[in-house]
Amino acid sequence: MSASAFAASPNELWWDTISGPARFVRDVASALRGGKHVCILSRDGLPWHATFRSRVRDALVETENDLQFVDDLEFGTGDMPGEVLVRYFGLDAMYRASKTHEEFLNERRALKNYIVCAAAREQEIEQWVKLMRAYSPGSADGGLLLLDMRLSRAPAGVRNVKFMEYWNYVTEYDALMFAGLLTDSAMSDESKRYSAAVTVALFGTDVERSSQSAGSGDAAQDPAERLVPLLADDFPADELARRLWKAQAQTLFPLIMQQWRYFFEEWRDRIDEAFEYASSHLPYGVQGTDGETICSPDEMEIANVRYLMRRRRCDDSGQILYIPDETARERLELLYSMRNQIAHGKVCKAEDVAMLVGSAGQRPGNAREMPGKYPDILQRGLGS
Repeated sequence: MSASAFAASPNELWWDTISGPARFVRDVASALRGGKHVCILSRDGLPWHATFRSRVRDALVETENDLQFVDDLEFGTGDMPGEVLVRYFGLDAMYRASKTHEEFLNERRALKNYIVCAAAREQEIEQWVKLMRAYSPGSADGGLLLLDMRLSRAPAGVRNVKFMEYWNYVTEYDALMFAGLLTDSAMSDESKRYSAAVTVALFGTDVERSSQSAGSGDAAQDPAERLVPLLADDFPADELARRLWKAQAQTLFPLIMQQWRYFFEEWRDRIDEAFEYASSHLPYGVQGTDGETICSPDEMEIANVRYLMRRRRCDDSGQILYIPDETARERLELLYSMRNQIAHGKVCKAEDVAMLVGSAGQRPGNAREMPGKYPDILQRGLGS
């Protein structure tokens, strides 16, 4: 990918610049400062763990500068958290089996002035919960745990713990802002919006993976052409098509309507004359989608103007509405086709997207910025 407008790395952008993640860091630090273990609930794990912990550490240093972070625990096969911590703090020789590792750690206040950070593996979660129950910190310097657990709800019966749901802080809006910051700075605003929307539609809030994919392929390609192959093994073709359609509905439909208004304004005089002719010569005048007669040119939609361009006058002297500019005629056909595709839940073709996005904001124009063709897997899910 060509350079974005920001020099910071993706992990720094995420944790420092995007509002949801930055607020999450502040609230985690606040809970730790208040003397509570923090257990982060995340369905897929936190992105860039090291950067996250660094930001929490920075937030705590202002008031708790004696705290040390432990984030290099090594687990062997079958090792449990209490056992690993006893070994980490060099207390093996003092430990006696008459007590559990968790009770021993609490009795020795072994975690004093430490914050132990870990991503809890599934087989360890029960033991981490046992440790949280046994170890009562009392204050920030009493020793705390900062755990990332891939759970959808908090374990019951645990005190002195702040359970924080990552998904309540980070939304697709945050991911959209992030994806926008990673787009090629040379792209038009419309292309940036579309690229960011496609990225989030396909990857959701999995920002670490989506940021890695930002450097794949040619930035001038349609983003779906670059990104869909990376997810071919994760989702069936119809699901990928549904996600891409969602992005197109969000970003392309407004562009279609914008270009339609440009067309209408550009050919207003001819459209007004054609409307007057149709209203006085056709049996039902110009009809809307509900079958009611349209009373003003301003009420017409793309389909109405297209119909007048294709309908011949009563004396067969030509079309009711003649647009002499071939490019303008082609542009209206493009808008009509894409609007219908989106309205019927179908994905617009890559070459049509390139034509629309490349001409966005132009009066008129059809410059192509992102030429391409969708991968075969997506073609199978287009439903057309």
